[in-house]
Amino acid sequence: MPTRVRPHAPLGSNSVTPDDSPKIEPIPVGRTTLADLVLERLITAIGDGDLAQGAQLRDAVLADALSVSRMPVRQALQRLEQIGP
Repeated sequence: MPTRVRPHAPLGSNSVTPDDSPKIEPIPVGRTTLADLVLERLITAIGDGDLAQGAQLRDAVLADALSVSRMPVRQALQRLEQIGP
């Protein structure tokens, strides 16, 4: 049976498929950053009332509480500020 090479196969994957296989493009997988995860935690904490909406949030305190460095916390706080109330 002849084979064909998929035009958009990810690197390192088996890019050879039988001709009778469905012609479906793979689902792109998103990349989640640590800042994304921190942002989700902050939004959840605000929604749950663990952090008061409009309260002063200090990156060093949050980084320590979340066991991450300050950079992803800063990035998450910037995005949180852009989202607004």
